[in-house]
Amino acid sequence: MATAVAGRRAGSTSPPEDDPTAAYTETLTILFRLLLVAYAEDKDLSPYGTNSRYAHHALKTVAQDLTEQRRSGTVTFDTAATDLWEDMRALWRAVDKGNDD
Repeated sequence: MATAVAGRRAGSTSPPEDDPTAAYTETLTILFRLLLVAYAEDKDLSPYGTNSRYAHHALKTVAQDLTEQRRSGTVTFDTAATDLWEDMRALWRAVDKGNDD
């Protein structure tokens, strides 16, 4: 994950791309957010079991879908695609700011 973050930061202007601390910090932030959401979904602290719209975009659902695709050999990734990343950012915003839907 750190390699991917550092690679994405290479085109960024702030902070400088030669700053490994920034990529490390960003990687840890991503990891801790993923862990927080996974824990909340597992312990029924999220609307995973009560809101079908949330369940459709939940981290648990994404992980299960990717696992199933990998087992069946149908998983392919477009290196330019950002849909999974945008889904995670939307999920983190909902945790941070709330989302009535």
